[in-house]
Amino acid sequence: MRQDTAGNESHAGPGPRQPRVLDGEQLRGQREQVVVAVAGVQLAHLRRVAVRECAEAERFDAAYAAFPPLDAMRDRRASVLSGGQRQMLAIARALVPRPELVLLDEPTAGLAPKVAAEVFDLVRGLAGRGVAVLMVEQNARAALAVSDRGYVLAEGRNRIEGPAAELAANDELGAIFLGRRRRGAAESTG
Repeated sequence: MRQDTAGNESHAGPGPRQPRVLDGEQLRGQREQVVVAVAGVQLAHLRRVAVRECAEAERFDAAYAAFPPLDAMRDRRASVLSGGQRQMLAIARALVPRPELVLLDEPTAGLAPKVAAEVFDLVRGLAGRGVAVLMVEQNARAALAVSDRGYVLAEGRNRIEGPAAELAANDELGAIFLGRRRRGAAESTG
C-alpha cells in the first residue's frame, strides 16, 4: 500500500520510477554501452527486415515465374491489363503468401475461350504444386476437366458430389448441366 501526495492510500503497484541522474563521469562510461545496445537492436531489426524482404522477394519471383506474361508487364498498372491478365494477376497475388487453399469465384467469367483455357491450366498447375483450390465456375465441363472432385449445386443446395471424371461422364448431369443430350433421347430422335 502506498500514499499519494494528498495522503490517500492506494492499493496500486509501485509508483512511477524516478529518473536516475548521472554525473558526467558515469555518463561517459554508459554512453558507449547505450550506443552499442542501440546499434545491436537496430542491426537485429535490419536483419529481420532483410530476411522478411528477401523471402517476400522470392515469393514475388515465384509468382512471376508461375505467370510469365505478368513478368513482362511488371511495371504496368493493373488497370491497363486485359481481363485474362487481371485474372492471372489476382491468382498470382493470392499465391504470394503461400496459401494452402485458394478460393476462386468464377475465374473465367467474361474471358475469351482461349484465355479461359489458360486460366484453367493455371488452376490445374496450382493443384499440381500442392495448393488446394475451391472453385465456383459456371463452365462446368471445363471446371470438371481440371478438378479432382466436383459438387453440383442446385437451388442453393449441394445435390450431387463425387469424383470430377464420374460427374463429367454422368449422362443425366451432362444433359442438365453440361448441355449434352441423353444417350437414350439422342437414339430415339435419330
